Amino acid sequence: MAIEAPLPTTESPALPSAYARKSTGLVRQIGITGQSVFAASGNPFGFSLVITLFALTLFPRSNFYIAMTIALACGVVSWVAFALLSAMMPRVGGDYAFVSRILNPAVGLGSNLSFFFGSMMAAGLWCYWVAEQGLSPALTVIGAVTRSRSLTNAGASFGPTHQVNCFLVAAAALLLMNGLAALGTRIAFRVVTALFIIASIGFVADILILALTSHASFVSRVDHLAGHGSFAATVAKGSASLLPTHGYSAKSTIGAAYYCLSNTVFCWVGAYTIAEFRRAGQRKRQLITMVGTGTGQILLIMVAAFIFLNTVGYSFFISALGGNYNGPGGTTIGLAGYVYFAGLATPGKILVAILSLSFMGWWLPGLWVNLAMAQRALLSYSFDGLLPKKIAYVSPKTHTPLVAIAIVTVGSLAGCAWVSFSSSFFKVLGIMLLLSFVPMIFVGIAAMVVKRRRADLYKGSPAEWRILGVEVLPIAGAGCLIVGVAAIATALYFHTALAFNIWVAGVLPFGIMAFGIAWFYTARAVRRSRGVDLDLVYRTIPPE
Repeated sequence: MAIEAPLPTTESPALPSAYARKSTGLVRQIGITGQSVFAASGNPFGFSLVITLFALTLFPRSNFYIAMTIALACGVVSWVAFALLSAMMPRVGGDYAFVSRILNPAVGLGSNLSFFFGSMMAAGLWCYWVAEQGLSPALTVIGAVTRSRSLTNAGASFGPTHQVNCFLVAAAALLLMNGLAALGTRIAFRVVTALFIIASIGFVADILILALTSHASFVSRVDHLAGHGSFAATVAKGSASLLPTHGYSAKSTIGAAYYCLSNTVFCWVGAYTIAEFRRAGQRKRQLITMVGTGTGQILLIMVAAFIFLNTVGYSFFISALGGNYNGPGGTTIGLAGYVYFAGLATPGKILVAILSLSFMGWWLPGLWVNLAMAQRALLSYSFDGLLPKKIAYVSPKTHTPLVAIAIVTVGSLAGCAWVSFSSSFFKVLGIMLLLSFVPMIFVGIAAMVVKRRRADLYKGSPAEWRILGVEVLPIAGAGCLIVGVAAIATALYFHTALAFNIWVAGVLPFGIMAFGIAWFYTARAVRRSRGVDLDLVYRTIPPE
């Protein structure tokens, strides 16, 4: 039977009683299935297939498969770095815990705040997507394929022009997910895992249906639904400049690689809830749940994309994605393309309804990941004395951070309102996604220097992994650092295609970092005036 190795400890002066924390109150109650689903939900593969295919129009003449291969290579080195550090220090906080203990607490806070703010915004967006990318396309696809005008109208009622409806659904999704979280982490994970499995089964069924449908048969079904000659007319309306007729563009492929990476890389989110996973100190388990899950998802997306484009037709899909397809339910192609086109090829209205509704299973898992990260971040800050102690309250009955959950609920509700009623949200979203690469830079540096700066943690730990005598963590750390820097530089270069302001995007990371550093040193001064030395806190690892 495998035994989890104890963490190395350090001899340091006794902490002040106010911060001599023996336990967080969290419980290791989630097994490897829940941990893997949580990692996968950082970028659920059904959602990622829909989103990454937009690279074909954002970056014309890009080679999707090369872009995804680059994203996979970048992802692997990043996942290895996070996995090994998580096994070395399986404590709540993720990159904040790693960087604050290995490099510097102020830098750790500033780096983590980039991802924290991004997660708070993303939580509001995922709530909104329950309506706009979940209910709306699911009902519209069913209505289009079954020729039910009432269902088609119902789907349209959850579209972006119906702001109140979208907000109400978003708020309901937020309250539901945080309500489940308050009842118990295990309950939330069970619901999320069940939804993820349902969505995955629907995804596999949709792709299999497309794989078994010939291109000629698909053309016939499009013409039957949308009118004779609709397929050819859609292709004719498309822009030839978007097609790789005369070869692929290396420049566009690099841009597409960033876009694909930003929608597939976040399988390391499990580092934030690592304190609630069983046997979290085992290197093999962390590698399986991060590296294995991330690699499997990207390979699955590539296979699914190949089948999808082969059956549907590259030229037809690009033109339809651009709004040139006028068939019933055509507005859902950009939201749930594989579901819509699989629905056209699916025999039987009941099966169409089941597969379309299974698409709804992606959204709550994606929401839960962002909520859980933000909640655990507040918990970590509070434990370390950067926020009032009450925020770190964990219910002894449910083992959940109730105060942090309440704070995140209020903040995410504001995000729901912002995304539902204002177009400015999406102008900021691309920049916040860019900021998610900031923690990767500092985690990479921490992985490179941990042997020298915190040998007490590294020596004899699961992170001290060698392959053919070569230490893996410093190499993975260097790769993670390069990926983070290259991703940000690439995004800034392609800011026009990604639709964000280059000056805001260039300044904001430094602004957030400066805010985090100022926050830390202000908190340290306040605590010191009360006889508490926060520097002693960061000489120890976070509590169990």
